[in-house]
Amino acid sequence: MPQPNEAANVAEADEPSVRLPVADREWSGVLDIIDGARAQAELQKELLRAQAEHLQGTIQELEEEAEVIRQQVRASEAQAQEAKVQAKRQVQEILAQAENRVREIEQRADAQIAFARSAARRAEERAAAAESWLVRIEAAARTLAPSGAALPVRHVA
Repeated sequence: MPQPNEAANVAEADEPSVRLPVADREWSGVLDIIDGARAQAELQKELLRAQAEHLQGTIQELEEEAEVIRQQVRASEAQAQEAKVQAKRQVQEILAQAENRVREIEQRADAQIAFARSAARRAEERAAAAESWLVRIEAAARTLAPSGAALPVRHVA
């Protein structure tokens, strides 16, 4: 049986049949706190591990999405470049067609001008020939006309 002095130091443990001294009970409480803290730390560690795995998965998904977006950007840039090349080619074709059309119009205009000059030259030559014939006819008329006959007077412009 415990002595009276020891009886004061004895406390009830978790189990009613086991009695621990007060000093042991204080250490038991400290150990319980440490065990609880350890359990909390393990639980927190598991939660953080699960969060890290989730975040790693999210990072992977974001990296994959970023790569898809980069590929789309590259494809869009390639399409834009191709559109630019096609537009430039179309502009060059239109300019070439316009230049050809201008040359054709200039050639036709030059041909028409040359034809008009030729026609004017021929008309001047015919007019000069007609004038020459008219002078000859007038001279012949004066030669053949009876003396004193009045001949028509021509007005030269």
